[in-house]
Amino acid sequence: MNNRLGDLPAWVNDPDDDEDDEEQQNGETQNGESADKDGDHDIEKGAQKSKQDVNKEIFFAAVDQIKNHISQVKKATSDIEKISEQAQKATTTEKEQELSKDLRRVIDSTNKQAKGAKNLLGDLKNENEVLKSKDEISDSDLRVRENILNTLTRKFIDEMKAYQSAQQNYKTDIQRKMKRQVKVVKPDATDEEVEEIMK
Repeated sequence: MNNRLGDLPAWVNDPDDDEDDEEQQNGETQNGESADKDGDHDIEKGAQKSKQDVNKEIFFAAVDQIKNHISQVKKATSDIEKISEQAQKATTTEKEQELSKDLRRVIDSTNKQAKGAKNLLGDLKNENEVLKSKDEISDSDLRVRENILNTLTRKFIDEMKAYQSAQQNYKTDIQRKMKRQVKVVKPDATDEEVEEIMK
C-alpha cells in the first residue's frame, strides 16, 4: 500500500482563495494584514484536517482488504478439508487427479491472498511508525490503529496455521490411502517397499 499521507483534496487549492487575495491586494478588505493571516490559518487548519481524514480512509480501506484476504484463507481451509474427504472416497485415478488439480488451484489462489494480507499488515505497521515519528497522529488514534492491527495480525496467524494444517492433513491422508492400496495389492510388502512404491 502506497503512503498517501501527503495527499490533499482539491478544495485546499480552491480558486476562491485567489479571489480573496486579489481583494486584499486592492484594499477591499477592512482588516488588512490580519485578515490575510486569518485566511492562511484557516487553510492550514483545513489542510491538517484533510490529512487526518485521508489517512483514516486509507487505513480502514486497508483493514477491509486484510479482512477479505483472511476470509479467503479461512474459506480455503474448509475447501481443502472437503477435497481431502472426497479424495479418501475416490475410487478412480481420474477422480484423484481431478481433486489434486482442484487442490492446487485452491492453494495457488490462497497463497496470493495470504501474501496480500501479510504485505498490507506490514505496510500499516510501517505507516503507524511514520505517523508517530512525525507526530501526525494523536495518541488515542494511534492506540486504535495499533489495537486493530494487533487483532488482525493474530487472526491472520491463526488462520494461516489452520490453512497449513489442512494441507498437511491432506498429504498425510493421501499417504495413508496409498499405503492401504499397496497392502491390498501386496499384503506382505514391507514398510520399505511401500515407501519405495509411493515415491
